[in-house]
Amino acid sequence: MHDIKSFLKSINFDDENNLLNDVTIEKVVLNKKSETFSVYLKSENVLPYDIIDKLINGSYLINGEYKCNIYISYVNITDEDLLEYVKIIMEKLVEKKPSLISLLESIPVIDDDIIIFEVISITEEENIKKEEANIRKILASYGFRDYLI
Repeated sequence: MHDIKSFLKSINFDDENNLLNDVTIEKVVLNKKSETFSVYLKSENVLPYDIIDKLINGSYLINGEYKCNIYISYVNITDEDLLEYVKIIMEKLVEKKPSLISLLESIPVIDDDIIIFEVISITEEENIKKEEANIRKILASYGFRDYLI
């Protein structure tokens, strides 16, 4: 296994609260053509949104030279973890698409691997259906794969 502290140091990522200490590096893949590394991380438990957002959406270079894309996956995901991320993601989505504002007024329901949003109109239902692929893509990028809406 690769050492997470060495990796974080190589990309100048400041894990000041040591929240990533228990994260492991699953694999590192080099795309020789683009000289880009894909780094796959794994955590037993879900990590706070702000640190993962900073990690996966930052622009990092390994040793100041090679671009890297970072991916995270989790072993244990609780409904509460998922709901916390869904809430934050929906708030950001509503900023871009105010027509979805009423989705913030209700708490989604998790049924196994399905996230259910309560809507108050057919228009809202159509809007959420239009955004389904985007929401799923965003969730996957934060380590929540295989969830349906």
